[in-house]
Amino acid sequence: HVPRVCGTFRERTGHPCQMPEAILERILRVATNPGDAVLDPFAGSGTTLAVAARLGRRAVGIELSEQYAAGIRQRLRELGSPPAGAPGPGRIAKRNRPGAAKANRDRGLLAR
Repeated sequence: HVPRVCGTFRERTGHPCQMPEAILERILRVATNPGDAVLDPFAGSGTTLAVAARLGRRAVGIELSEQYAAGIRQRLRELGSPPAGAPGPGRIAKRNRPGAAKANRDRGLLAR
């Protein structure tokens, strides 16, 4: 049994649909190996990206909300993951500026 993420949990980010880290850790441990790439097309609170980084997996997240994307970047910085655009786990690309899609493709990032 894994409890839902309550307001008093250390991992709580304030996202309304946050998944408990323990569930994602179980999934990533059985479905991937260290160094594998993990894609979260609905990154939300960044829990998948944070757990992937902690387990030594590379991760790419896609999030439409700039507010949530900023929270994800902060969460990954606190874990010691590279900032957006840097090589390594937890990269979050932007698509709002002109030419960003091509620049993101050239840098190996998916558009957010």
